[in-house]
This record gives sequence, structure tokens and C-alpha cells, in this order.
Amino acid sequence: MRGTILNAGAVAVGAGIGLLIRKEMPPDYQSVVMTGLGLVTCGIGIKMFLASRNILVVAAAIAAGG
Repeated sequence: MRGTILNAGAVAVGAGIGLLIRKEMPPDYQSVVMTGLGLVTCGIGIKMFLASRNILVVAAAIAAGG
């Protein structure tokens, strides 16, 4: 329970900081940041996919999510 509250607080603080910084950050930098975050997310997903033991479960989860 404590971890959930801490996570929600960290997301709220990060969102607030992002809203403040976004107004001052040039659009080119915003694009670079979003692309970088997308690549990191893809990397984490690929790492987790390769670490899974049952590929059929992963395929079913992707199909259900799609």
C-alpha cells in the first residue's frame, strides 16, 4: 500500500514539473524527449519479452490488448 501511494505521489510531482517545464522547453526538445522515452519503453518491453518463459502467454496478452 505504501508503494502505491509513493508511486502516485511521484507521478503527480513529475507531472507537475513537466507542466511547468513544458512551457519553457522548445518544441524540438520536446520531440527529442518523447522519442527518447519511447525508445526506453520499447527497450524495456523487448527485454521483458526476451526474459519470458512462455511466449504464448505474451502473444495472448498482446492479442487481448490489441
